Amino acid sequence: MNQRLGLLLESFLGHVSHSRGRVLSLLAEHGVTADQGILLRHVHEQPGMPLSTLAERMGLSLPSVSQMAERLVKLGYVTRREDPEDRRRKSLQVTAKASRFLTAFKRVRAEELALGSARLTAPTKQRLVSALEAALAELEGEPS
Repeated sequence: MNQRLGLLLESFLGHVSHSRGRVLSLLAEHGVTADQGILLRHVHEQPGMPLSTLAERMGLSLPSVSQMAERLVKLGYVTRREDPEDRRRKSLQVTAKASRFLTAFKRVRAEELALGSARLTAPTKQRLVSALEAALAELEGEPS
């Protein structure tokens, strides 16, 4: 069941994603890679998360995440903080620049997905909305 769901989601996203390339253009315009965008999203959602936790969540090595963080610091998207109790432990905070970028990214991504889904009939869209709302409620720990 999980395998089939994964394949269906991948196929669906293949049909509706990047229809006009605006998301990829936005990333390139801001000098942010896809992995760096994912890292920014994690830091935005959970500020102060240690780099080691970020690496674990992203399935990447700590040196890889540290390099991404360094690049994002140089671009002005994050600031790095030392833990006052353990100076070896570092965490990241997003800047206002990153918040603006993430807002634009989410808007452009949603627009592209909506455009890609435009050919669906109204009843299919409604069933998809209901299924996604239920799935997100479960994933976010809300009762359905």
